[in-house]
Amino acid sequence: MSFAFGVFDMAKHYGVLPELDVRVVSGEPATAVTGGGLSWYVPYDLDAILAVGLVIIPNWRDPAEPPPEPLLGTTHWALAGQLARMYPKVEVRPGQLYVDDGDVLTAGGGAAGMDLSLHLLRQHCGAAAANRLARYMVVPPHRPGGQAQYIESPLPAPDDSEPVGETMTWALGHLDRPLPVARLARRAGMSRRNFDRRFREITGAAPLTWLTHQRVPRAQQLLESTRLPVEEVARRCGFSSAAALRQPFKRVTGTAPAAYRTTFATTS
Repeated sequence: MSFAFGVFDMAKHYGVLPELDVRVVSGEPATAVTGGGLSWYVPYDLDAILAVGLVIIPNWRDPAEPPPEPLLGTTHWALAGQLARMYPKVEVRPGQLYVDDGDVLTAGGGAAGMDLSLHLLRQHCGAAAANRLARYMVVPPHRPGGQAQYIESPLPAPDDSEPVGETMTWALGHLDRPLPVARLARRAGMSRRNFDRRFREITGAAPLTWLTHQRVPRAQQLLESTRLPVEEVARRCGFSSAAALRQPFKRVTGTAPAAYRTTFATTS
């Protein structure tokens, strides 16, 4: 079953989009959907999609077997090379989570399909609706399509029972301030070298990398929910200027702060 389908099914279930009519259709007769040891009959054929607003096409059973013509147009990232060879006129972007080409949108795998679905919800229902559903699903509210397929593992939450963890929690409450590693080490009562070593043991990342991964999401929240100038957003997130925010923001999100606000702002 498609992960993307599950996102819209949950949007209906949790009341984010209660008016949705979500149906599973098949391009072949007497089809059953299977998974996890379960199987159930699919009552709708392709005629059911003639009047719908969105069609989600999941993976095909065998890349060597031509699928029905109406279903062509997407692939898993692992088969991107094969897709490019089979259909040389298709522009294949194997390094992206998903591609929004207007009326045709494609995703590079199961979780990327969820990201693409949340992207669609953001576009058509607003960031607040997409963020609400993401909280229900316990997934990141937004990963841009241009983000690389392979991303760093989520960094763990601080453990306040030890000095480094307590310092991390303190830093989260002071992201608007300059936080050089030497200052964090002093707060933890450790030498810079020992602090850096212990920090990497806990998080798998350097302190400044961890700080960036906290500051950029904070900037995203402010860009979505306020009309503060980008310069002020940067300052409140610990960057010296809008120019200093731009590079790490684009590296993490795949877009510039101003463009991100244009797409996802919830304020009028």
